[in-house]
Amino acid sequence: MSRTLWTVLADQQPVAIVAAEAAETAWRIVTALTDHYDLPRRSGIPTVVPCPPSQRQETLTRARELGCGDSFVACVRGGMFLTHIDGLALA
Repeated sequence: MSRTLWTVLADQQPVAIVAAEAAETAWRIVTALTDHYDLPRRSGIPTVVPCPPSQRQETLTRARELGCGDSFVACVRGGMFLTHIDGLALA
């Protein structure tokens, strides 16, 4: 199964992009990011939606330029690509 990029919204603002095969896996990544304080603290529960095509392309281009196009788990804080999150097993 191929990975899909998902946009994480908090208070209707994009705060991260995660790469996952399915929405439930994306939620596991969001939970790990929250637990590790990698997402900003905002009111309410974050929303996970499919990444818009332009944002998807921009994110993949930046990830490839950094050499992590096929291996990143999340992109947070406007460009920090994470390839591992402690305690998260996706396999």
